[in-house]
Amino acid sequence: MLGKGYVTIGSVTLPNPVEFSISYENNETQGVSESGTLLVSVTRLLRRNISMTCQVTSFWRDKILALCGENSTTLLLEGETINGRLRLNSSNLVQHSEYTPQTEGLWTMQLTFIEN
Repeated sequence: MLGKGYVTIGSVTLPNPVEFSISYENNETQGVSESGTLLVSVTRLLRRNISMTCQVTSFWRDKILALCGENSTTLLLEGETINGRLRLNSSNLVQHSEYTPQTEGLWTMQLTFIEN
């Protein structure tokens, strides 16, 4: 796990996520030969998908939403820089969280960082 480290996405440093996981996938291209045989070519081995759930105030939520709108950003994870795209899976207001004009409550955000 991340220990006492931090996750930095673009220029936004977040405290440790509530949940965190890394999965790996291979990118494949399929085609058909002239004889009708299915051809499969592996175009990328072990591309990382990093899923995390964070609880943040609306200030940080807005910063993360801006990063989700970018085509490409960087993730700094335990000293390693990874290029990719940040995607928002869900953003929900935590039930019974304090709502003030400054914070607009506590938000739970489920994010996926997809390596290029």
